[in-house]
Amino acid sequence: MQIDTRKQGDWLVYAISGRIDGMTAPQLEASLRGTIDAGESRIAADLSGVQYLSSAGLRVFLAALRQLGGGKFRLLSPTEAVREVLDISGFANIMAISDSLEG
Repeated sequence: MQIDTRKQGDWLVYAISGRIDGMTAPQLEASLRGTIDAGESRIAADLSGVQYLSSAGLRVFLAALRQLGGGKFRLLSPTEAVREVLDISGFANIMAISDSLEG
C-alpha cells in the first residue's frame, strides 16, 4: 500500500493505492490518527488506486470517522471492487462516498 497526501481546499486528501488489508491497515490507521491528532478536521480517502479492501480497512475508516467527532471524513472514487465491499458492508449508509469533494 502506498499513501500520498495533498491539501485540496479545506480537505486533506489521502491518495491510497494498493491493498488495504490486515497487513497494511495498521499503517493507514496510524497515519490517520496522527493527522487527526494534529488538528485536521476534514479528511478524504481517495480510493481510486485501491484494488482490495478488507474488513481491517473498513475498521480503519470507521475509527477515523469516530475520532473526527465533529469533523468530516469522506471516501472518494472507490474502484468497482471496493465499492462492492462498501455497499455490502453498509458503509454507504454511514459514510459519505462520492467521486469528488464537491459531491
